[in-house]
Amino acid sequence: MAQKERSREIDILRGLGMFFIIVIHTAAYFLSSPPISLLWNFTQFAVPVFVFCSTYLFFQKRSSYATGDYWKYLKKRLVRLLKPYYVFLIFYLPVAGIVSLKGINWNSFIRELTLTSAGTEINWAVLLFVYVSVLMPFLLALYRKTKIAFFLFAIGAILSSFLLLIYKPAINFRFIMWLPWSVIILYSWFFARFEKQPWFYPLSILSSGGVFATLSMILKTKGGSLLFIENKYPPNLYFLSYGIFMITVLYFLTKKGLFNAKLFRKPLNFLSKNSYPIFFIHLLLIVAATKFFDVGKLMWWQFFGILFVATLVAQYTLNKLRRS
Repeated sequence: MAQKERSREIDILRGLGMFFIIVIHTAAYFLSSPPISLLWNFTQFAVPVFVFCSTYLFFQKRSSYATGDYWKYLKKRLVRLLKPYYVFLIFYLPVAGIVSLKGINWNSFIRELTLTSAGTEINWAVLLFVYVSVLMPFLLALYRKTKIAFFLFAIGAILSSFLLLIYKPAINFRFIMWLPWSVIILYSWFFARFEKQPWFYPLSILSSGGVFATLSMILKTKGGSLLFIENKYPPNLYFLSYGIFMITVLYFLTKKGLFNAKLFRKPLNFLSKNSYPIFFIHLLLIVAATKFFDVGKLMWWQFFGILFVATLVAQYTLNKLRRS
């Protein structure tokens, strides 16, 4: 992306999202500690933040996108998403034991290649962004041509996220998650369209926070789980309303200059500009560390610190090699 197209707020927000993704993935091995468990749970807004960052700029610059460019745009997006993923698989498959000297676990191998693993393995996020790439221009074209259909789709997406509070379909969540995740895409459209209105931030924060608080009380009363991980695959309205609330609060704080200090800005910009390769690097390092070492002997902050620094060093080295 050209420098002139970059958004300071989105760079900071994406950097925060990447930082908290690493927090989540390292904290997952230390959930027996109540403070770490709490941290792990309440930083689950990281993926909604990433989806927002990937869609907000598209809708903000919607005038530059022509409907006839759909297939060209989609091809470019899919290459940018899938090429790094398949490069990552070259290193990941042997470390994970899917490909070894003893042979290939063909079932796992094919599922990794086609993003169709049954569980919440690492490639579900790649598939999510494939869905996002397909949906963004489709929804924009729908709004331009048939507003009624656009709003019917929006109602369907919100309704699906509500129904997922009470009904868990037996089908692999990967095949249906695109519909409830569309709530974040639609919020990005709403955000880009109305953010300059004086009522936007109060309405967005109060409404999303109110929905989240109400659903929290309902779930608690009905004996449902308040853990976001239990409401994420596929995401329901409880999880999504929390994500929207945190997106809006963090963006608002960013606009107010909370992260303008050099101490925050430079690391967050680095995380943002290199977010996709950093995502794969930190996953590979976690898989290797947990497979070959007993990370349980460390404190969480030690594991996080080592992995975070190693990830940044690896990315910095790759950047230097590319420029040489």
